Formats: sequence, structure tokens, C-alpha cells
Amino acid sequence: MSTGHSGTTWFGGAFHAPEAGMVCLVDKEFIHTALGEITEMRPMGAPAMRWRALSLMLDGSDYLHMSAWRRFWQAARSLPYAAIGVTHFFPLQMARMAPVLADLNAEALMMPRNGVQVVDSYFHHNDRSDVWYHNFMTRMLGPVYQREFHGKSEPLDLFSALCLFWASQRPVAEAVADNPRCRVQTFESLTTDVDAFQQTWRWMGAETELTPEQVAAKQGRDINRKSRGDRSPEAIWGRWSPEQREIFNRYCGEAMGYFGYGELA
Repeated sequence: MSTGHSGTTWFGGAFHAPEAGMVCLVDKEFIHTALGEITEMRPMGAPAMRWRALSLMLDGSDYLHMSAWRRFWQAARSLPYAAIGVTHFFPLQMARMAPVLADLNAEALMMPRNGVQVVDSYFHHNDRSDVWYHNFMTRMLGPVYQREFHGKSEPLDLFSALCLFWASQRPVAEAVADNPRCRVQTFESLTTDVDAFQQTWRWMGAETELTPEQVAAKQGRDINRKSRGDRSPEAIWGRWSPEQREIFNRYCGEAMGYFGYGELA
């Protein structure tokens, strides 16, 4: 589970391995194919599978139907795969899902990414002149996250709403970490640390082992950049205004520390 702009496309490609008993359905593929009545799906070359319709409401506030996800996990268990991956969730959807995972005794991996990169990618990738998107983030999504995770309500601009959106992963990660069958692993560790990748590969139940060379090839896959140029956290931080840095630290500072990123001065 991960928000958008967090490396989900990379994860879907790196961990999709039908020959090892694992199938990864990346966000857009899953959403586009799961909304029909009964759909035949061939996720990234895997054998065709038939899925009953899942009633999804991706409106960003509550309201992914947990009954649908219960059906998804129950159906997934009957398939001949060790792991079925579905990526890209809003933090509130992850929070709603945590007790469902525990109730079903299901396993899940949460993959956060450095908040500086995620917030900046969202901020610049979407057209900030788009009135619908701006209103969606500042008047709908942002206030919901304020009430749900922070117990307050105050006016938000777009950048602040995106910071709040990313920071809301922390309480989700805490809930997920309480489940011994779930795991929190950062995008950075999976793309740079061979041992972390191997451990996650085995934890997901892969039926084959990887050589260090195979891991390096998977870690080096395209990460589907939304913006060009230097995308390192340090470079992005240097391009932000003092006001943006202050807003980010106010909303995201504690979450950055929790996930091991630390604060940028």
C-alpha cells in the first residue's frame, strides 16, 4: 500500500513475478479493470484471471468500501499465487483497511517515500490552475485529513493540503506496524538496499531466490518520474521558498522523523 507519486509503478514492475508466484496489479491497471461487472484481466503478462466487480469509491474522503476489499482478499486466497499486490491508496483508505487486514489475518506491505519528493511531485505534476483539483485538495481532502488525523480544522492552501496528505501516513503506519503480519518498508530501502529487497521478496512468499545481480536489475527499474531534473530531496528543498519549508516542517516534520528521513534545514 502506498500513496501515488511514491514509486508504486516501480514496485509493481520489480515485484511482479508470476514465475515466482507473485502478481502485482499496479493502481491504474487495477482500477480500470476492476470497475466492470466481471472482467478478464491479464496483469503485466500473468495468466488471465476473472474478477467479480469491486464497488470502489475513490473520492478521496472515506470511502473505499471495505466490504469490497474483504471480497478481494478472500478471492485472492483462492488464486495460485503467493502474493497479490494492489498499490496506490489514500492514507485514509489505508487506515480503514488496517482493521480489515487484521480481521482477515491478511498480510500487507506499506511503502512510504520521502515526503519532500512526494509533496513536490504532486504539487508540480498536477495543473495548479485546475479549479476542480485545487478545490478537491483544499476544500475536501485536506479538511477530511485534518479532522480524521489531527483533530482540527483550518484553511488550507494547496501546498499545505498536500503536506497534510503525506503526513497522514504516520498514524496509518503505526496501526499497520501493530499487526505482526504486516510490514512497513520505505521506497528508498527497497531501491538501494539489497538485503531489504531480498527480505521483502522472501516475506512476500516468492517461490524463487534472486541473485544479487537480479536484485540490482530490479532496483534499477524505471521509477516513472513525474518531473524532470534533479529530484533529490536536497535539490527540491533548495528550490522551495522559506514559507514552503516552514509549512512542510510544521505538517510533516514528525512523520519524516518517524519514517527515518529526518528534517532538512
